[in-house]
Amino acid sequence: MAGASDVRLDTHIVSPSLRRCKGAMSQTKPPLSIPPLSFEALTMLQNVLDLVSLSMRDSQIANGDALNMERATEVLRTCVVMVIDVKLNYYKTLDQFSPEWLTEIKRTTIDAIINCVPRLTRISGEPFRSELERTVEGHFLGGHLKTGHMRSLQNRP
Repeated sequence: MAGASDVRLDTHIVSPSLRRCKGAMSQTKPPLSIPPLSFEALTMLQNVLDLVSLSMRDSQIANGDALNMERATEVLRTCVVMVIDVKLNYYKTLDQFSPEWLTEIKRTTIDAIINCVPRLTRISGEPFRSELERTVEGHFLGGHLKTGHMRSLQNRP
């Protein structure tokens, strides 16, 4: 056959689902090993979560099935900052503190705030989640983790 070429594949034929699995495994980072909070910090955190739960039952926020979104958002934003402060005040004292922990601290804090109010989990706390994420980011930038402070945390021995 004139003009025909012999093409050989150098790769093994692997199903796309196996390639995705293999790729996912090789790109996954090991979970962060953030130490547990001290008993004192845990107690303070629990007090704030209890306050969230109690406040969300307040008649000015919850009236039957209706939820005053403005008041609920105010309570949740205030409490998420309180919990972040408790966690960061403890974790920053640890020699092994790593700024890489911040994403996980933010995620677990927001989850805890939303999950401590059963009503929010029923209606999906997503409308609150984005507001709480913005609040935490603003708090990081405006308070605990200003750029200079962040550099000092990263340069710790």
